[in-house]
Amino acid sequence: MSIKYAILGFLSWDSFTGYDLKKMFAESETFHWSGNNNQIYRSLVALHKGGLVSKEVEHQESLPSRKVYTITAAGRAYLREWLLTAPELPQNKSEFHVQLSWADQLTAAEL
Repeated sequence: MSIKYAILGFLSWDSFTGYDLKKMFAESETFHWSGNNNQIYRSLVALHKGGLVSKEVEHQESLPSRKVYTITAAGRAYLREWLLTAPELPQNKSEFHVQLSWADQLTAAEL
């Protein structure tokens, strides 16, 4: 799953800045992303280029300008389409890892 769906989900609640989203990821117990700046801001740029979010620049007196992102109708449709897909099943136990533990019993050709 891509972080962009989580971002669209948050933006479906309200408009947020990248910093707001970073805090939400950091405080969440549900999401496995660290929500680092590169992931979030790169995803926001891609979502904006794709027309899935809009961006408004708010100028502030003594602080840097804030970029506030809002989900668009196309973004809501994209999120809804993804929500209707079958989710990936979690991999708590991986048969591959068990097989790999004893792979030394195989020849190079068998590997």
